Amino acid sequence: MTAIRFKVGDLVTARASASVPQGTNGVIHQVVLAIAGMYYVQFDGITQPRLMHVHDLEGIGEAPAPERERAAGTG
Repeated sequence: MTAIRFKVGDLVTARASASVPQGTNGVIHQVVLAIAGMYYVQFDGITQPRLMHVHDLEGIGEAPAPERERAAGTG
């Protein structure tokens, strides 16, 4: 089983992907535990979270507390 690389609230940027433009920033919205390496990401300027594979994402640092709360749906 692949280790979970990101957690809810982590800031990421998209690598080359068919679903969002490269370099689009987002926040991990949900970790898909049933499928290794899959995450729902809420990207800037996109209404709905997108299902993304870990290979299409790059971490860009730790999100401030309010971003983590918003991504988790608690803020």
